[in-house]
Amino acid sequence: FFIKWQKSNKGSIINYLQHLLQESGQQAARRASLVEEQQELQEGKAEVERMRKEQLERAESLRKKNEKAEVEAAAKRKAEVEEIEQARKQLEEEKRLMQEQASKANKELEEEYKRKAKEQARKELEDERKAEELRLQTDKRR
Repeated sequence: FFIKWQKSNKGSIINYLQHLLQESGQQAARRASLVEEQQELQEGKAEVERMRKEQLERAESLRKKNEKAEVEAAAKRKAEVEEIEQARKQLEEEKRLMQEQASKANKELEEEYKRKAKEQARKELEDERKAEELRLQTDKRR
């Protein structure tokens, strides 16, 4: 290799050794650069992993908050439904009581009407009987 190099570069052994030294220095620099790049890559991977973990933690935290909010919303909806159902039952009970009262009032009015009608009929019969008695008495006097 040296002879080939010497012919093409027309240099001495010292130049060749300097050339080799220079190449070995460049290789050492490349190796150092590669080691540095490797280290930066490892640091970058560690940073990415840390960021991924943080993102997972945030996602988990958000998921828990969402679940809690959903549970609270469901409980609120359930309470509202129960409240509406209770109000509906109360209205139905009030309606039933009002219907009972109206029915009772109608029955009382009907009984009062029948009683008055009977009383009126009795009075009319009494009046007819009295009128008949008066007629008989006037006929006897004649």
